[in-house]
Amino acid sequence: MKTIIAIDGPDYSGKTHAVRSLYDFLSKTMLVERHREPGGTPVGEAVRDIVKSNSLSNTSNLFAMLLSRSVLLEHVAESPTNLHIFDRSDMSTYAYQCEYIEDNEADRVFAATRTIINRPFEEPVNRIYLVLDVNGKVSAQRKLECSDRDNADLENDAIEKAYSDADRLSGCYRKAVSKYKEWNLAEPENITLIDTSELTIEQTVGKVIEFVKDRLEEIYAGNIRFNESKSI
Repeated sequence: MKTIIAIDGPDYSGKTHAVRSLYDFLSKTMLVERHREPGGTPVGEAVRDIVKSNSLSNTSNLFAMLLSRSVLLEHVAESPTNLHIFDRSDMSTYAYQCEYIEDNEADRVFAATRTIINRPFEEPVNRIYLVLDVNGKVSAQRKLECSDRDNADLENDAIEKAYSDADRLSGCYRKAVSKYKEWNLAEPENITLIDTSELTIEQTVGKVIEFVKDRLEEIYAGNIRFNESKSI
């Protein structure tokens, strides 16, 4: 049975660093694939270039994201690897395209999401969602200190420009967590939110790894032993 671990959250929440660190940790124990959304396939990467370099309407962004995700999950369904880590997922689509814009598309997005995340798979999929949150003040400070993305990338990111209110986006993710539990898109205990505003990146990574370890141990009924040796 496949397991998908999705780490979502606003930019500068520590999300991408946590994805890399979790991948490195789990790779010492089992086969893992890492993906990003939008992206992860030739179609997805083309979609990523389009939405990040063009000022599209919210509806166009929504359907682009659904296309990218559908193709990526078809790849996951066909992959022999059972554990997959996503840098952003359908939860971000709900936070951005539904809650942030407030366009009353939640029911349609829910129906589309349930179809897309389930249809490619022949058996149920374990889903673990982690949202890394950050408040607007800390997000702005981290943006100034950011070394992972160059200035040109920041200035030309149409998505970042369109959804630029960090405090509002934080609230949208919190609503998304509640909605996902309400909609039963994953077991409630497999959905969590971690506020990283007062955490170092090391503390954030530690909390992510501990949560994932706990959930995987539950999913695999204790039949998993993690290799926690540190790389030299």
